[in-house]
Amino acid sequence: MPNILVMPFPLQGHINPFLSLVNLLIPHGFTFTFVITEELAGSLPDPPNAGQDKQEEEEGEEEGEGESTPPPPIRYVSLPVISLDEAARRAGNGSLRLQHVEIVKSMRPGFEDLVRSMVSGHWGVSSIIGDCYVTWLIEVALQFEVPMFTFFTTNSHVMSTFLHIEELIAHGASPMSGTYT
Repeated sequence: MPNILVMPFPLQGHINPFLSLVNLLIPHGFTFTFVITEELAGSLPDPPNAGQDKQEEEEGEEEGEGESTPPPPIRYVSLPVISLDEAARRAGNGSLRLQHVEIVKSMRPGFEDLVRSMVSGHWGVSSIIGDCYVTWLIEVALQFEVPMFTFFTTNSHVMSTFLHIEELIAHGASPMSGTYT
């Protein structure tokens, strides 16, 4: 079974659309390794069949079956991140958005270690689906030669604005000036 590594931006408003996407893909034979922060680990729903896997394993041992049970469709992996206080310090006590950027930056080393272990390990990784706001994911995917797909978690209007911001500025549809990079 192809195992897809999923990396949302670590906020509930980004995680929920990723969970919806994953649940739509499970019936098509995929398994998922879903990356979250340690703080969010307790707030997510149990993966499908979470309690059933152990029960099936015990029943298989009782019946003497030698078949291995299929992997769970979703397994959560939590990565450590810096505290909000440390994020505020690194962001120069800037906005909450800048603090979240610092938190996501702090996840990169742990994510790289995870990909490294998955590429050479039992689970493997067939591709990565990542949040468009976790910009370093593309670099990591290229480093490990793993196909990468970007998922935009907001609605199509926001995505259209995001993709056309320079044109909107050029036509005076925004009070901003200059170029957007």
